[in-house]
Amino acid sequence: MKQKRRQSLLAGLLALALVLTACGGQESGGVPEERETPSPLEIARAVLDGQPNREDYVNQITAQDEDFPAFLEYCGVEAEAAADGAIFFAGGVNACEIIVLSLAEDAEMEGVEESLQAHRADRLGAFTGYAPEQAEVVKQSAVLTDEAGGIATLLICQDPDGAAETFRQAVRGELPAQPASGPAGEPVGAVLPAGTVPEKETPALTVARKVAGSQPNASDFTGGMVLGQEGFAERMALYGVETGDLADGALVWAGDGLSDQVLILSLKEPMEEKSPFLPNLCSAMLAQGIAAEFGSINMERSVYVVFAGQDMEAADDAFQSCQCLLEEAETFGPSAREVAGLSVASQPDAADYTVELASGTAEFDAQMEEYGLDPLIFSDGAIFQTEDGGEQIAILRHRSSWYCVEDHAKTMRAYMREKGYAAVIKCTGEYAFGPRNSDRRATLLVLFMCQDPEAAWTAFQTTKDDFIPDGETASSQEPEPERDERGYVVFHPPGNHDMTIYDTGAILEAHRSGDVSGLSDRDRATLEAAQAVLADCLTEGMTDYEKELAFHDWVVENLSYFWGGFGVEESEYASTPYGGLVEREGICLGYASTFQLLMDLAGVECMTVVGASAGSEEDHAWNLVRLDGEWYAVDTTWDDPTDPTAPDSVAVSYGRAHRYFNVTSDFLRETDHQWDYDAVPEAEGVKYAWTQP
Repeated sequence: MKQKRRQSLLAGLLALALVLTACGGQESGGVPEERETPSPLEIARAVLDGQPNREDYVNQITAQDEDFPAFLEYCGVEAEAAADGAIFFAGGVNACEIIVLSLAEDAEMEGVEESLQAHRADRLGAFTGYAPEQAEVVKQSAVLTDEAGGIATLLICQDPDGAAETFRQAVRGELPAQPASGPAGEPVGAVLPAGTVPEKETPALTVARKVAGSQPNASDFTGGMVLGQEGFAERMALYGVETGDLADGALVWAGDGLSDQVLILSLKEPMEEKSPFLPNLCSAMLAQGIAAEFGSINMERSVYVVFAGQDMEAADDAFQSCQCLLEEAETFGPSAREVAGLSVASQPDAADYTVELASGTAEFDAQMEEYGLDPLIFSDGAIFQTEDGGEQIAILRHRSSWYCVEDHAKTMRAYMREKGYAAVIKCTGEYAFGPRNSDRRATLLVLFMCQDPEAAWTAFQTTKDDFIPDGETASSQEPEPERDERGYVVFHPPGNHDMTIYDTGAILEAHRSGDVSGLSDRDRATLEAAQAVLADCLTEGMTDYEKELAFHDWVVENLSYFWGGFGVEESEYASTPYGGLVEREGICLGYASTFQLLMDLAGVECMTVVGASAGSEEDHAWNLVRLDGEWYAVDTTWDDPTDPTAPDSVAVSYGRAHRYFNVTSDFLRETDHQWDYDAVPEAEGVKYAWTQP
């Protein structure tokens, strides 16, 4: 699956308000004399410093943040009414919220006060009956105003009386002394020491540099330190991080390091889902005056990323492009050069492959960039080319897991199509060097642009047998699956996923009648997207076979397999036509149901088969199509060239694979498909089997 973007801190609060929902109290105060009033951020910090649970306020929004207008709208306050502001709020089921606003010159205090009171009432209603103890906190809260300073505040906190008194003191300019340590307050040792980014290169430092390089003030990021360097442990202590827990870490900064810094931490051990590590890190940085955003957090690898800079979106994009560096590939098995050499040797013109590019060289890096790939994402790689570059064989060992490789394969595939090259590009998933059950695995990106890609792939596959280390045997191969009297692998429904086929009856009826009023929003979007595909793929006079081929190629070309990622197990729509047609991604059932709906709309007889693969260990789905009275099997998922479960050989034409297009049931059984063989028709048609155009 495509990689998922980081969520805004505001999103969680808004979601909670929507799920729950509605009541009131008020207090007003003011100081008539003219005086210089501290900033909203200074006032909010002063209030927060006096709270017994200040570590709970893990989120901060100021007027400089892009989320600020949205938060004001959420509170019912017009964005133009606030010239400045600071907001601290807790996460999860915690009502605590401190809002301090400095009003614009033309803003009416009364209107802002009423809006904050209404917001307070909404918060009370949200927690009443859902979290009674939090509702009590809201009941004790107050809205306060200072007319002279043009300041309005909402104080939902554990110590409302203390907060109110601190607010009154602060607006008079009597800011209390800040704590010597701990959450909130002015920065404690926040200005980082002068220095240059260290020469010692680590994956975390490489990523941090790349993220910093995405910023408009990239040249200002001259300071930095890494794990093990003097000063790093002390800095992490201020952030509440024990360096003994880190496998890698890097911090780079610009200026004083408060407003612009990138922190990359890789932990030794995976963190529990509800670990306090992240909230503690967030609150500790907030205490240092650092308004940071946490993005791209991978619980499985325990990588935590903090961005504080001018362009958060660019920072996240940069991180996404090179996050794979944070998991160094283990060195094992044959080298990429050895593996690629086997495929080269299989070619009838092997002697013509006179150009060799090895990872770590400038030539290799240049070729990767030509493909549109960052060379740093590969731990090992080898490219063999003919002199003119017209034929290439490349084996690239990826530093990360499958879902990253898929995106990079698509990038390379797009480059090849743009250049007019016919190439086979595959991702291997976790490719095993040695016995099937061996721990020695890697994720490989494979390119065959050669005279005989079939032979190249076959030679590549021999690495599984030829590179078994001494002393090991292939005895650990998985046992032969159980077979029935016909020799078929016995089908046992795996039941690992909900394989219920989505009911498209309402969508089909709406298409026939033209009346979409009875459709849900999701089904309406699905129908609109499907009708657009029909308009794009179909022409007058097309046969059923031509329609089938057009829909098959559209699905293979436009859908991406959903692999989840960063803790996401399965998309809500991954198994439905909505996922395929609108989200453009899905699991196998999503591929099959998307193809099914298109065929149904076009009036071509089709059905979806829910079965299994991997010897009935994994749920799987595909389609049967009836043409001229005979049934044909179609597996669009396994025809997607980016699918690592695809078989040993994939025939590719103009970027699309057709190995599983209009095949027989016997062929499916031979290539690891299982199903209730007696419950669906046998696919025996051969007239419309795929032939290369």
